[in-house]
Amino acid sequence: MGLALVKHFAALGDCDYQVLVVNRGNIYWDDEYSRVISMNPTRFIELKADRDTESFTAAVKQAIGLRKVLGVIDFSCINFEQACRGASTI
Repeated sequence: MGLALVKHFAALGDCDYQVLVVNRGNIYWDDEYSRVISMNPTRFIELKADRDTESFTAAVKQAIGLRKVLGVIDFSCINFEQACRGASTI
């Protein structure tokens, strides 16, 4: 589902938004994901971070900076602790 959504955002054409994609840096889709991201450098901001580390929240906050967040789609949360990590501070 993650690759399909990245492809969808890439295909939308000119828009005023950027998509922050956070992942651990693992390749699951035979590098197709990396190709889509690299072909759309103004659309995507890529952050490699592990949500099981204490630095996850700080890394996401730094990547967001002063941007306004319109939504969050999370495909990697697998337990309650991950869902709660930093939710009230981002």
